[in-house]
Amino acid sequence: MKLRNIFLLALSFSFIGCGFGNQDISTIVKIENGSIKGVQEGNLKKYLGIPYAEPPVGNLRWASARPALNWEGIKSAESNSKICFQPKQIADFYDRVPDINNMSEDCLTLNVWTRAKNSDEKLPVMVWFHGGALVWGSGSEYPGDALTEHGVILVTVNYRLGPFGFFSHPELSTETGSSGNQGFSDQIQSLKWVKENISQFGGDPNNITIFGESAGSWSVNVLQASPLTKGLFHKAIGQSGARLIPLTHLNKRTTYSKSAEELGLDWSKVMAGNNNPSLQELKKIPPITIISNLEKDPLYATQFDSLT
Repeated sequence: MKLRNIFLLALSFSFIGCGFGNQDISTIVKIENGSIKGVQEGNLKKYLGIPYAEPPVGNLRWASARPALNWEGIKSAESNSKICFQPKQIADFYDRVPDINNMSEDCLTLNVWTRAKNSDEKLPVMVWFHGGALVWGSGSEYPGDALTEHGVILVTVNYRLGPFGFFSHPELSTETGSSGNQGFSDQIQSLKWVKENISQFGGDPNNITIFGESAGSWSVNVLQASPLTKGLFHKAIGQSGARLIPLTHLNKRTTYSKSAEELGLDWSKVMAGNNNPSLQELKKIPPITIISNLEKDPLYATQFDSLT
């Protein structure tokens, strides 16, 4: 009887010890904002549609990205979130953007793919920024099944696009000192999220590589140049894209075009149907109306002053 009690006591201490050592990664993971439940397929675990920023809706349209809000209980991370608003006809032409009929301004989410067995593995982390001319695309286009076979954790990111992610306006500049580049602020916020949370998925927060293709590669160039990303990543890979073309200045005309603010005002008049819409009026326009009336030029005339 005494021997049995000693055995049970030793066994109980072994279970207590497990709580302070390596923690096995299950489909339920506790992160800074709350708990999430992902999906397991063999030794692959994927966590989809995780919010990394506060939804940029209502008065937060065109605001810089803010940290995600906390939640109670367990949030499902078992399926892709809605993608960011983008011109449907362009995405249909490329026939590659999933969930094109499932768009929302509440789209600032990311996906984590990992084969780590426990939270102490410290696998290298790769953060992917999709291409699409900063106008279309989504993180859910790129599954992590294959890449994670090579001993890395993959994170793919949604960020604001087109007129929602790269819109300049004098009133916005007055509020923040600059305007435009909301999409790049999303990317920076996603890197902050990765730095804070990736260890819970078995990743190494001190071994983060950013990479992207086309406009995603362009984004990588911008993130490399920005002092706002200091300490958020350690390596960078750009594929088929570089920030070398002439860009629009925030409030000065160049040889190539009007200023970004002038283009923003031109676009505003088209959207609001009057000569001088206020910023508050613009924030009330339904997003589907903005996409339906999209004009090309202002989308490509982005400016980068807020990153320098």
